[in-house]
Amino acid sequence: MHSSRRTFLKNVGLTLLSVGLGNWLVACDSEPQATPNLSTPTASGPLSELGDDPTSVQGNTPDITPPAVSPTPEPSGSSKPNETAQAFLKAWEEKRYSAMYALLTTTMKTSISTEKFVARYNAIAEEATITELMTNLNLVAPPPGKDALGYQLPFDVTMKTARVGDIKFQNTMVLRPEGSQWLVDWSPALIFPQLNSVNLIHMFGNNAPRGDIRDSAGQPLAVLNQVSSVFVVPGRIENEGQLLTVLSQELKLDQPKIKALYVNGRPDWLMPIKDLPPGTKQEVIDRLLKIAGVGVNDKTVRGYPAAATTAHVVGYLGAVNDEDLKTLAIKGYKQDDLIGRTGLEAWAEETLVGVKGGKLVITSPEGTPIITLAERASQPASNLFLTLDLKIQKAAEAALAGRNGSIVVMNPADGAILALVSQPSFDPNTFIQGLTAQQYKALSDDLRRPFLNRPINGTFPTGSIFKVITASAALDRAGLTMDTRFTCTGHWEGLGAKFAKDCYLKTGHGNITLYEGLVQSCDIVFYELGKKLDEINPNLLPGFTKACGLGASCGLVGLNDSPGQVPDGKWKEDNIKQSWFSGDAVNLAIGQGYLLASPLQMAGVYAGIANGGSVPVPHLIARTEKGGNATPVAPKERLLLPVNPIHLGNIRRALLDVTQNPRGTAQAAFAGSKVKVAGKTGTAESGKTAPHAWFACYAPAERPKYVVVVMLEEIGEGGSYAAPAARKLIDTLSF
Repeated sequence: MHSSRRTFLKNVGLTLLSVGLGNWLVACDSEPQATPNLSTPTASGPLSELGDDPTSVQGNTPDITPPAVSPTPEPSGSSKPNETAQAFLKAWEEKRYSAMYALLTTTMKTSISTEKFVARYNAIAEEATITELMTNLNLVAPPPGKDALGYQLPFDVTMKTARVGDIKFQNTMVLRPEGSQWLVDWSPALIFPQLNSVNLIHMFGNNAPRGDIRDSAGQPLAVLNQVSSVFVVPGRIENEGQLLTVLSQELKLDQPKIKALYVNGRPDWLMPIKDLPPGTKQEVIDRLLKIAGVGVNDKTVRGYPAAATTAHVVGYLGAVNDEDLKTLAIKGYKQDDLIGRTGLEAWAEETLVGVKGGKLVITSPEGTPIITLAERASQPASNLFLTLDLKIQKAAEAALAGRNGSIVVMNPADGAILALVSQPSFDPNTFIQGLTAQQYKALSDDLRRPFLNRPINGTFPTGSIFKVITASAALDRAGLTMDTRFTCTGHWEGLGAKFAKDCYLKTGHGNITLYEGLVQSCDIVFYELGKKLDEINPNLLPGFTKACGLGASCGLVGLNDSPGQVPDGKWKEDNIKQSWFSGDAVNLAIGQGYLLASPLQMAGVYAGIANGGSVPVPHLIARTEKGGNATPVAPKERLLLPVNPIHLGNIRRALLDVTQNPRGTAQAAFAGSKVKVAGKTGTAESGKTAPHAWFACYAPAERPKYVVVVMLEEIGEGGSYAAPAARKLIDTLSF
């Protein structure tokens, strides 16, 4: 009897911990699958119930004495049986299981402890995926069924569940008098009428295949793949030395590691060793199958064909764990189900999963189904199509050439993200294939931060690509024109000798206009602008910056982008307990000081400049599709740049000269380009020896189709590093 129960439990992924009085099973789901396969459906998660039977006990030796009565609140039964019944049902609806227990008869309290009573209700609610429970006591005056044994009161139950929909049934509660009170004569049948002290509740899961994630052309980014998985059956090993040698050679694993994966398994268990990579030749599989004790199974796993190229966007899946189940069990998830952990896999979990189905069954302790309480088929998941273009994504990745940094490519007309590259990256397939603790630690401890999604969560001082905002504020709010002249000697003491600052060009730019200052990125021109704007109003430049979209989330759907930081007087007082000075505005004017922005935010600013003033909400999701029916996602406008269209036109003209004028800071990088590009270089102090390099641009300059922002960390000047990377990418784009 016990052996057959173990066989069933192993086949449904459960562990036999003990057999108590009444042959009751106490189980959990930590054991690997056993070799035999019964006709019973395979379980997909946690055990059916924990400690269900009032007479069951935990431990290796059955205890012949009743369990001790746990301290509980004094019974609050009523002198009217219907009031006690109503209180019991209300507590059930509200999951106040201890309050229910307080209404039990003394006889029942001596046969089941509070802990086991509460545990049973919790376990069944979790197993049945009950999200809401409603009851209705069918009162008849006087209550029917009064006899020497007590009252029998009928009631209705409606259970809303995540996996099988609504379960509705009628039941009957028996109440007995104790002194002046009526108390509940409880039994498992009060949960389900067909349930007794021996049988189990189990939910057999039925999940639809997970939906795909694909790029704008339908190229797969996250799909389901068939792979071959190698396992070992310990009891079938004949020559362990040969087995370890062959597996080590074919799987590229150390022999001690292989042995550790199966050594604790029982003789008939399938102990998984490693999934074979897609495309493994049949002769390799044949060699493995010749070894006694080795087997190969086919299984469906999540795969990421683009691997590290789109890892930060797509994300990866992870197994549901005990901590997750505290919130996910009620949604129908089982232990070791896969769930999106990061990226779009996490954001679109409900879309990609569809509607989970299942069959809620009462079984015998041996696992024989007795009655199906409810059943619902799963509903298909949706596929997710992105605005991302994998060809552009790969070209952008190549342009970074393995250097730490990021690239954003956006359609300036509607904010569609065509590429979002972050380096260094990681291969999300390793999280599916099995990442060791050491491998994960190596990634987590990597000082280059490979998990950081740099284009949207990396925030940095922007350097001179910010100067378009300062120039716009000066034109719109300070009464200046593009012909306003300045003198650059290479050294500036506008705030006094104590706060002297230099231009990047130590020899100076001489007598120069605001227009030329933007083209040549003269720092002293912008020191003067920052000082003048601050004199008009210390909040003028910070406020104008925020009005351009910095200092707040871009509203990106699917990934959480960082708001960055725009300093002003209040921010400085709140965060570093200092007053605002003119020097803060001067630093802000050149994209330095306490300013932090992400490449995505700056792409939005340049998209607004490119399209005539409208900053779009960046978006990655183009549409969802289910059964051939597509649901498009409409683009949204975020804000309008607070810039006069005439001034914006002058800014665009200057940005074109950055790449076309011999004195432009990006002219060398774009010499001979087949397409005219308008953009701005930026070099930002990093706190390290080498500065950050930026380049923000759009192309073609006359009819912008792409916005490109390149950011390379701690490498050098924007014109020397970021602009050439942008040129390399732009040369691959279609115009």
